Amino acid sequence: MSAKYLWVALFVVFGCLSSLRAQPSDNFYVDPAAPSGGDGSSWATAFQTISEAVTEANATFVDDRIWLAPGIHQPTGPMSVIHPCTVGAPLGTATIDYSGFFASFRVLDTDIHFTGINFSGAGRKVAGIGRHSGIRFTRCKFQGSTSVAVRGDRCYVMWFDKCEFSGNSNWNNGGALQGVDCVHVDIAESKFDGNTSYRNGGAVFLQNCDIVNVHESVFKGNVAHGSGGGLHVEAVNITPPIYYIPKFTEVDILNTEFVENEAWQDGGGIRARSIARFEITNGVLLRNTSCGSGGGMKASQYPVGGMNRMVLLNCTVTKNMAVLGGGISLPTPFALPNTELLNSILWDNRALSAGTILEAQCDLEPSNVDHCCIQDWGALSWSGHAINSDPRLRSNGKIGWLSPCIDAGDVSLYPGMNSDPYNRRNYDIEGRDRVRGIDIDMGAFEVEPLRVFEGPFVHLDVDIRP
Repeated sequence: MSAKYLWVALFVVFGCLSSLRAQPSDNFYVDPAAPSGGDGSSWATAFQTISEAVTEANATFVDDRIWLAPGIHQPTGPMSVIHPCTVGAPLGTATIDYSGFFASFRVLDTDIHFTGINFSGAGRKVAGIGRHSGIRFTRCKFQGSTSVAVRGDRCYVMWFDKCEFSGNSNWNNGGALQGVDCVHVDIAESKFDGNTSYRNGGAVFLQNCDIVNVHESVFKGNVAHGSGGGLHVEAVNITPPIYYIPKFTEVDILNTEFVENEAWQDGGGIRARSIARFEITNGVLLRNTSCGSGGGMKASQYPVGGMNRMVLLNCTVTKNMAVLGGGISLPTPFALPNTELLNSILWDNRALSAGTILEAQCDLEPSNVDHCCIQDWGALSWSGHAINSDPRLRSNGKIGWLSPCIDAGDVSLYPGMNSDPYNRRNYDIEGRDRVRGIDIDMGAFEVEPLRVFEGPFVHLDVDIRP
């Protein structure tokens, strides 16, 4: 290249860069009640619409802040976000009400973080698209979407902390949340209530996501017209014409409840398909219903190679109903040779086609059963260590006083506990110390103490143990 053309090229590059502000993060303020013509630099001169603030934020490479005034904000159309930004409501609740066909925020290969925002209206709220997209939500609420509230497509992270999804629906997969080909999906301290999918995943549908963490959350009253009333997670193996590539997904569910969810096909609470490693610790599957198999949970079609391990550790599975496997429905041992039930309770589950009460709890023999309480244990020649004694469960799945499940687990089967007070594995599903007696209790709950006296300044609790 001659010197003349080199200088022309450099001039064009620097000219393009000069159009972008290379300065510290800006704060843009949005208030629909503000006077028109504002530059967004303060509340007094705030923009009237979010789209104006997004346009300004897109003009920089830095992480700008968009602050919304309390009240209702109504975008007139979809907004594309191409540079990092944070959207928050520092003065009180701000609601973004949107009913358009396309997502109100289209996040294109960048990061966005919403904090303290309520999303309402029939439209899709946020769509993250591209390998460099990260969409994060803290203390956000999503209500009334009819085309899935949040969708991630090839995002490197989808992150939800202390969020609520209620009354959302989707004609496709995922009534509230859908993630496809994402790297990390993290859901913590969130609630999914009354969402509906007309296919799979009444609340959440995840496909081909590498790492999925669902911690300290509640899935209640969600409905899938397909499979997975609360959660549907699957890994679809890619099969090109010549070679075969298995897709491996790891799922970790901790201190989470699946209650009164419904699937018209399989997996009333959870449907797990082709997952390499699937672990539930301190989980509750309660009063879920499936018109197929797996009232509480259905697992099947695990991939060739890899870890191929499914573990239910200190879980309570009770009062679920299905045609097959009222509590849990497992794949054949050939499809998944490593299925483990540890320190768990399976009791009072119903299956219309079960040959025995035991098969209503779990339709096929797991590869390892250790320190569990399983109804009708011994009816078939299954191997393992379990008791068949009424666990005295309450209506919410907690073990009652004098239950044979108290101190009947084996703490050596429960990994991950340490001296860190912030380690959630040290506690049961309600935040009590995971070991309170001579050994760990079976199920998701450590037994509650009996309160024999409560005064204005002091109370007296007594542990009632067998």
